[in-house]
Parts: sequence; structure tokens; C-alpha cells
Amino acid sequence: MTQLAELAEVSAGYTSRTLQALEREALVRRDKRGTVEEVDWPAMLRRRGNVVALFDKGRTTTYIARGGVQRTFEALSDVEDQEYAVTGSFAAARIKAVTAPVGLAVYSPKPAALMVALNLLPAEQGADVQLVRPADDGVFARFSVEDGVRWVGPSQVVLDCLGGTGRMPQEGEAVLEWMIENEGAWRDTSSGSS
Repeated sequence: MTQLAELAEVSAGYTSRTLQALEREALVRRDKRGTVEEVDWPAMLRRRGNVVALFDKGRTTTYIARGGVQRTFEALSDVEDQEYAVTGSFAAARIKAVTAPVGLAVYSPKPAALMVALNLLPAEQGADVQLVRPADDGVFARFSVEDGVRWVGPSQVVLDCLGGTGRMPQEGEAVLEWMIENEGAWRDTSSGSS
């Protein structure tokens, strides 16, 4: 429990209460000493993804991509001076495509600056780009860079798609299935935990 609290950067008491709640919900199994023996991480992702909306009105601004969504996506590779990470349908399609992505969702702590960099047009109707101000820096944990574009990690893609709109929940399920089938391709074992 101490190791888990250190990794999560929370108190041991908070970790203990959280593990008790997760155990009651059959999401973790612990031995008699309290050591976590098994984690139903797919169920955890589903549970969390189904209760947290990606496009929270207080944190999301919507835009129209003047040159089209694909061109705007490609322009992200030229954005060097800002922190951002692609999530949602584009990120899901990169891992396991269900259909071609339509809307572009990007985490950015400074959405107004990214709007300018990408030449986006603010819009309340017909938006095809959503810039989401993250609630915390956790969305940038374990991001990757491919072809100059920054991507959230697979588990964040699942959470965001399950909490998204339209066909995004199906895209999230497809990525979750890929994660289950390819656990060695994405799981971080560097901390000594699995």
C-alpha cells in the first residue's frame, strides 16, 4: 500500500480507503495482509469512463477547422511551443480503428493559444474540433509522440471515449479490447508494479 500511495502521490490513508472501496466493488482482490493480488483494470476503466464526461462544458471550447479537420490535425505536428495531447476519435483510430475519425479532441492547458496556432474558428454549432482544458496533469502522463503529434496514453483514450459523445463509446470499447489483447504493448512495468 505504501508503494501504491507513493506512485499515486497521495496519502497512505487515502490509498487505504480507496482500496477498501475498490475491493467492495470487486475491482481489486487483496490477500489477508492487504496486498493487492489482482486488479480488474478493464472494469475500472469502464466504470470511470462511464461517469466522467470528456466534453465538460466548463472545460471545453468548440471550434470549426477552417481548412478541415484532417488538415488541422496535421498542423498539430508544427505546434512546438505548447503543451497538448490528442485524445478521442483520432487517438482511438490510431490504436484500433472502428471508422474514420470525424471530430478532433485535444487536451490543452491553454486552449486560446492553441486556437490561434491552429487557425480555428470559435463555434457553438457544427463544431468539429474540441479543445479540452484538463482537470489535472494526469492526462499528459505517459503521452507519446508520433510523427510530431502528441497523443494521450491508451487508458486515457478509453476513459475519454467512454465519456464522449456519438460513436466515441464504441471506439473506447474497441481500444479497451485492444489493450486486453496486447497488454505487453502498453503496460508500464518500470515502477516494479503491473
